Amino acid sequence: MKIPKNIYGNSECILNEENNSYNTKLGAIPTKVFKEYKESEIDFYISTEYLYITEEDNSECKIQENSIDFIKLTKHKVMKMTYFSGIKNDEDLKAFIKKFYLPGCEDYSKKESTQEGVYDIYVDNSGPEGDCFLNYSTFTKYYPSKEAIIFGVLGQSPNLFGDEDYSTAYDLDIIRSIKFN
Repeated sequence: MKIPKNIYGNSECILNEENNSYNTKLGAIPTKVFKEYKESEIDFYISTEYLYITEEDNSECKIQENSIDFIKLTKHKVMKMTYFSGIKNDEDLKAFIKKFYLPGCEDYSKKESTQEGVYDIYVDNSGPEGDCFLNYSTFTKYYPSKEAIIFGVLGQSPNLFGDEDYSTAYDLDIIRSIKFN
């Protein structure tokens, strides 16, 4: 995967001397990939190595080392994707789609990816009146010969940015660069 060196986040604390309160300032923070291993899957979380956080009343500001537990608790600037094994055929693929999209999602198409033997899976969105209404972005890459899938939910907007005005988003570049070993 092509992971950016830095992403933007709360990179420092700024003291407002007039009211003795803190705010955070956006800046580039080193990117870190966190991995969590489970029985037949691996979760990948792409986020910042650390960030600065303020207390609820802004009376204090401190550095917070990032971790899987902190990411799960706060959902702070994270892109999550999961590697699943054991997807042996189209029947397993269809069951996967029903489980991780919506139970009414049955129709899909496969398009060859940039990696030989890997397919990008496109689930047919039925619209608001149907059983497979998706109002968020996802991605699924399927490698039949490895019996594996990489799946992620992006949401309704990008998560990882390269600049202060949010004009450079890295999410799609990361997805395009995913390669199975």
